[in-house]
Amino acid sequence: MTDATPAPPLPVLGIIAGGGALPGRVAAAARAAGRAVFVVGLEGFAEAAVLAPFPHAFARIGAAGRIQELLRAHGCQDLVLIGAVRRPSIFEMRPDAEGAKILAGQAGRKAIVVLSDGIDTASAVRRNAAIEAVQRADALIYPIRFYDQKVFAFEVPSPAADNLREGKTTLERMARETGGGFFEVSGAATLAANFSRLEEELRNQYSLGYTPVSSGGRYRKIRVSVKTRGFSVQARDGYYPAE
Repeated sequence: MTDATPAPPLPVLGIIAGGGALPGRVAAAARAAGRAVFVVGLEGFAEAAVLAPFPHAFARIGAAGRIQELLRAHGCQDLVLIGAVRRPSIFEMRPDAEGAKILAGQAGRKAIVVLSDGIDTASAVRRNAAIEAVQRADALIYPIRFYDQKVFAFEVPSPAADNLREGKTTLERMARETGGGFFEVSGAATLAANFSRLEEELRNQYSLGYTPVSSGGRYRKIRVSVKTRGFSVQARDGYYPAE
């Protein structure tokens, strides 16, 4: 008579949780089935009371590096994303330091497409910090400005109209300082048409490089120009050297 070989333990289930009760129900069902769970609650979305019965931590929605670090530390091999998530504030989507390294380490061109009116009233992160994080990730931001044109059909002075203009300025700055391009949905420039233009632009770019004479990790300003008249250059105005 031989003893039965015990079944290996099931891998830890990682849950990235949004709002509502569903993440807790999934975690409870997994635990009832004999699986260990670890939950990463998205700040501003996941509810502390729902996650309280389970091992958990909170992370910002854009902090990919922090989320990855938490899941690895708790041995998560399987992953579930569940729960309600509203539209996040624009600057909260910036990558964290580790997420920026992950992006920077990826070969090829990296572009972040932001579909937004540029109005931000909820971010705890300042605009400069968000732009710097993307610059350190060696990525480009391509904002596509999109807003309810029926609401703003008439140019009537108001705080909302002021916010809309400031939002456009913000999106233009994000594109300019990361080397991306600014697009806008308006009339014949439909969302599909803007994506087609964006795709075409990404396919027709030059990569320029040089060897700097100085060292250090500070932001380095650069200026790219052409001698031929009648041409304009779209390029980032600086970069952070690789660490």
